Amino acid sequence: MPVISIIGPKGGIGKTTLSINTAAALTRSLGKKLTHDSVCLFDLDLRLPTISSILESHPQKTFYDLFETLDNKTYQVDFLQSIYRILTIFQAYLDKEIKRDHPQLEKALALYKTLNIELFHFSEFPFGNDLHEFFLERGQIYTVGKIRVLKPILKKRVIVKCGVWEHDQAAFL
Repeated sequence: MPVISIIGPKGGIGKTTLSINTAAALTRSLGKKLTHDSVCLFDLDLRLPTISSILESHPQKTFYDLFETLDNKTYQVDFLQSIYRILTIFQAYLDKEIKRDHPQLEKALALYKTLNIELFHFSEFPFGNDLHEFFLERGQIYTVGKIRVLKPILKKRVIVKCGVWEHDQAAFL
């Protein structure tokens, strides 16, 4: 399927007008050969998509909504991978597999203290309450030694138990 892209370095140079006219001309020239999906016009200007207003088309969802959703899902995957790293390192410390001065433990603690949980919706996951509880304890943990406070939560094996991550933990260290 051929693709025609109309791109310009700034606003006000006629990209929208040219795009609409090109789509209309293609539709007209295809005539009876035209099927319902032969010509498709996208406006990827996330700041000010004007094609829909010029054509008096008001879609319920826009590309902005799509990108916002994709960005949030990508964030959630990254977030879960980070939690997995934190949990496995904390558990290794509590099981005395690594020492208190292990560099990965310090990194995991720093990540735990700074991870942004506001964009993550715990309720969407079967183990969401456990994760929420895991992060409620952050205020009590100032040093590596205080990680022991998390022992009851870590015993639940929040993520690993649910089978979300079956990767070799070494890949995340």
